[in-house]
Amino acid sequence: MNTKKILVTSIILNILQVIFIVIAIALVRNDYHHCISTIIVLGIALSIANISITVISYIYLQKNQYKSLLQSMKDLEELNLTLRTQRHDYLNQMQVVYGLLDMDEYQDAKEYMNSIFKEITKVSKALKTSEPAINALLQAKLQAAEKEGIDLYLDIMTDLKGLKIEPWELCKVLANIIDNAITALANQKEGQDREIHIRMEQTEESYRFEIANNGPKITEGQQKLVFNQGYTTKKEAEGHGMGLYIVSNIIKEANGTLEIQSDERKTLFTIILPK
Repeated sequence: MNTKKILVTSIILNILQVIFIVIAIALVRNDYHHCISTIIVLGIALSIANISITVISYIYLQKNQYKSLLQSMKDLEELNLTLRTQRHDYLNQMQVVYGLLDMDEYQDAKEYMNSIFKEITKVSKALKTSEPAINALLQAKLQAAEKEGIDLYLDIMTDLKGLKIEPWELCKVLANIIDNAITALANQKEGQDREIHIRMEQTEESYRFEIANNGPKITEGQQKLVFNQGYTTKKEAEGHGMGLYIVSNIIKEANGTLEIQSDERKTLFTIILPK
């Protein structure tokens, strides 16, 4: 459901109501009373239609927002659990490092610290924005990629403080594109490097998001269709084909731009959102 279309329809209905009121007043003044009943019926019909559209759109938007908030809460709970688990693990790991150092096993301690540092870096990179929902989403996708044997790299160079759209809307955008990248790479043959690179940066006027993966090429023909409602390249088509369509609508309503580039080396989605 497109919010702009709903708004335009509601405005048109309101304008028609005003026109009918003006016509009704003119008819009364010119003693065309026999036409008044028809005008009144049409006016009531327009009012009912306008109220119905407003109520339906409100219910839809509230339901959609509720679903997004539930997902954000779920991601935040998972992030909180991850942080608590890792805190507990790190305390144990520090004891191991201390023991190795106490036994003068410096090389073993260094190697052990390297593995710990990699895990700490992953979490810290996912916590760089000022939006908890975005941070939780990135952490959840890090874990999802890791389960599939995919390396996900984050390069966060903005705190997103001047974000124009709601955080849960941006979560839907990022989640859909990242999920598609994970699916594409999960189907790659074993032994091949599988990587996703996410970069967020800002200028004075806008935010720029880049999500790249080294999965299969999306042909030029497919690129023209991927944002269409119901289009999917997945074999199990049922229930698919809405993700990128939703992404496209969210970006359009935010007056942003969404581009896709794809060749044999990588597929890159670039999103620009105004502040």
